[in-house]
Amino acid sequence: SEGRQPTKPNAAATAPPSRAERKRNEKCLKAISTIESLLGRNQNIGNHKSQSSALELIYAPLAEVIDERATMREQWGKREQDYIFRTLDPLCRPLPVPFQFNTKR
Repeated sequence: SEGRQPTKPNAAATAPPSRAERKRNEKCLKAISTIESLLGRNQNIGNHKSQSSALELIYAPLAEVIDERATMREQWGKREQDYIFRTLDPLCRPLPVPFQFNTKR
């Protein structure tokens, strides 16, 4: 109605973000900017190739890096079976990784 004053937002909603939140937001914005920049490089090629260029520029290299990482984890898994790790105190042993690669559900 006409006589109502706008309500003030609560203090939590107007509090400035913490330093960690600002850093996280900055990293997100930088990542988005980088992806847009990579995709923008091939805009002059034509729209019909934009989807394949996105696959070529971003997703294929990322998949390759993830695959390399999986291979390295597998190799470390073999190394961690070495007897020396059994002689270590449990707190000094390598940490188990909370995920697995190449698994079938």
